Amino acid sequence: MSNPCFELWLVLHLKENPGAQHRHAIQKIFSGLTPNVQTKHVDFEILSQGYDEAVRRAERIEADAINAGEPSRNPTTEVFHLTNSIDPTGAWRRNLSRIQGQQLSLKKATAAAKAAFEQADSETIAPPSGHDDTQP
Repeated sequence: MSNPCFELWLVLHLKENPGAQHRHAIQKIFSGLTPNVQTKHVDFEILSQGYDEAVRRAERIEADAINAGEPSRNPTTEVFHLTNSIDPTGAWRRNLSRIQGQQLSLKKATAAAKAAFEQADSETIAPPSGHDDTQP
C-alpha cells in the first residue's frame, strides 16, 4: 500500500519525502521529475539509480509513521517490502552498508573521544597565583 498513491514510491527514488500531499500533487511532482516520460510510464534507468535511496527513505517514513502511532499515514509506502522480498540480496547489501556506516561513525567518535582525553591529560592546569598547592 502507498498513501496517497503509488507514485510516492517512484518520487522517493529521486528526492526526499515530499510530505503529506494529495495524490494529484504527488503525481505532478513525479511527472515534474521525469518530464520526458509519458504519463503512466516509468523510466527504469532513471529510477534504478535511486533504488537504494528510495528504500531507505520509505523505511524512514514508515518508521516515523509507526512511531507516531499512525501506520499507513500520508505519506507512507510499503512497496519496499515487496521489492525486498523479490530482491533479498539487495536488502542484505543495504543492511551491510548501514552496519559499515555505523561502525565507521563509531570509530570516528571513539577517535575523537580519545583525542579529547589525550589533550585534557596533556594540559596542565596551574593553580591560581598566590595559591599554595600544599595547603588543604
